[in-house]
Amino acid sequence: MNSNEETFSYLIDRDCLIVSVDSSFKQFALENEAPELAQQSLIGKSLFGFLCDHNTEVLYRQMIERVRGDGRPVTVPFRCDSPTERRYMELQISPAEEGLLHFCSSMKRIEPRESVALLEQNSPRSDEILLQCGWCKKVNVGDEWLEVEAAVERLQLFSRPLLPELSHGICASCKLQLMADLES
Repeated sequence: MNSNEETFSYLIDRDCLIVSVDSSFKQFALENEAPELAQQSLIGKSLFGFLCDHNTEVLYRQMIERVRGDGRPVTVPFRCDSPTERRYMELQISPAEEGLLHFCSSMKRIEPRESVALLEQNSPRSDEILLQCGWCKKVNVGDEWLEVEAAVERLQLFSRPLLPELSHGICASCKLQLMADLES
């Protein structure tokens, strides 16, 4: 890992409870309008309480099982976009002392973009729900997964009085890639 690379880490125990969170993780949470993730109250909470859908939980369980089973780290790419940036990151899950697992996310590159209101945390929302892939950040539009800007245009979201809620899942492409990574 490049020593100049920005990283965000936490540890989980054998029961998948969060036992520590580093200061850079807390700072990143605060900077991204997620103060609930910067609290000491995270300690003792299940990792799975922070995952939004069943498929993502299953994949996390498989990654954890793989690391615990053979002791080799698992590394997977993901995005953690903001309204004004595409942030390409990588998650590495590796064994730590005393049966703990270390989750370390590192920032690989950032691409600026025009602000996308759909991604703003505090925008008023309708009851409609759009599914966004938790790994690549594409949005499900019918039978396609599109970059958020293309989805906004296709769905004509800004002609509506309220934006839909975003919920997270995983697109078929990311699921296949993650499964292939786990098998290697």
